[in-house]
Amino acid sequence: MLPGMPETPLLTAKVNGRILRFFRPPRREEPDLPWVSLDDLERCLGFPPEVRENMLRALKACRWRTGTATMASDGEIVTVVPHFMAQGLLESCVAARLAPAESDRDYYRAASKALQAMVAHLPPSERPAYALEAMARGQRRDHR
Repeated sequence: MLPGMPETPLLTAKVNGRILRFFRPPRREEPDLPWVSLDDLERCLGFPPEVRENMLRALKACRWRTGTATMASDGEIVTVVPHFMAQGLLESCVAARLAPAESDRDYYRAASKALQAMVAHLPPSERPAYALEAMARGQRRDHR
């Protein structure tokens, strides 16, 4: 996504008591769910700085790197990931009891609000179709 104008978060929410920023998808050719700051999500899950750095390095070296994007926001460079990646990381940490169970609830409530903010410009009658297509796209991407 770089270079370009800085991106303003769609929504800033608290997950597990920490800030998580949601953004518009970097590629907007077709419907998609909101993306999230990877570093914010890892902070929400309680990962120490060295683990966050190692995960970012590993992500950039694996096949999923093409599914991430980098953008400028709030005076910093932010790596954002799609909902399905955030969901997988969050759910695996909750399942392994590395994050509190309510982290799921916090994330899904915030993701829903971010999607509502993202489609607010659409007529109300078009919003459900956009959301369904975005979810279907996420599921296709999840099963590659």
